[in-house]
Amino acid sequence: MTLGEIIRKRREELGLSQAELGARVGYPGGPAISRQAVGYWERGESFPEIERLPLIARALNLQIAALVHGTVRAPSAGEPTPLYDPRTAARSEQAQLPHLDWAALRDALENEDRRRLDPPVGVAEAATMEVPVGWYAPGRFLVRVTGDAMDDGSRDAIPDGTDVLFDATTPPQHGDRVLVKLPDGGLLFRRYDATAEGVHLTATNPDHPERILAMPAGAEVIAVALRVTRELRRS
Repeated sequence: MTLGEIIRKRREELGLSQAELGARVGYPGGPAISRQAVGYWERGESFPEIERLPLIARALNLQIAALVHGTVRAPSAGEPTPLYDPRTAARSEQAQLPHLDWAALRDALENEDRRRLDPPVGVAEAATMEVPVGWYAPGRFLVRVTGDAMDDGSRDAIPDGTDVLFDATTPPQHGDRVLVKLPDGGLLFRRYDATAEGVHLTATNPDHPERILAMPAGAEVIAVALRVTRELRRS
């Protein structure tokens, strides 16, 4: 099935008009998608932007893979509750991202289970957090950081227990705050400083006992911090 055929099939199964679907897949704060535009998608005369696919998947209660690759399967009896109810327009402005504490993140990396860091689409998972839909993207996840290495007392401080949004697809640049996996499996949350002498990992807390470390051989930047979150709801 084509993308347009999937959109039409699921829309009709859910009893949504083209206008109702369009209202649910507009960007937060932006205009709804017109009935005509949805019709163009369904007939294959045009295609939605890639960035809009997560919204369409949620509105149709499908996983993105099913939407893109042509296998339509709604959740069956006994499966977890969908993250998005297409009959509830208000939910169209929310998404879910994986939410891990330090121990869960280490466990996922040690077991090479990076699927736990992928955004869930279509079905709820035990450790997720509700975020604005604009934050959603493949490779993004939230971590509740541990330690005071990045707590310098300033307005940009990141104290112990803060939830931070990370992106595993963004290459680190000088000055970024990054998650680093050490060769022994340990984790560091530091500032990435690229200097003429090489890369250093810096704790912004001036009183931290290991404030500046040379990037160890074999260490790997796992993800780059995008923003700090303090007022989101864990589900």
